[in-house]
Amino acid sequence: TAIIVALRCGRAPKEIIDFFKFPKATVYSIAKSFKESEDIEEGFLTPQRKTPDQFGAKL
Repeated sequence: TAIIVALRCGRAPKEIIDFFKFPKATVYSIAKSFKESEDIEEGFLTPQRKTPDQFGAKL
C-alpha cells in the first residue's frame, strides 16, 4: 500500500497522514506492524553488533 511505500522511504506517520489524508489510527496501526516486522527481519539478517563493553574495553 501507499503507507508501506512511504514508510520504506523514511516518511514519518504524521507526514503520511497529512499528505494522503488517511485516518490516524490506520496509519499508526500499519506503521506499528511495519516497525515490528522490520525489527524481526533485521534480527534475522544481521548479527548483533558488539559494543566497546563487549570487547572488554575500558572507557
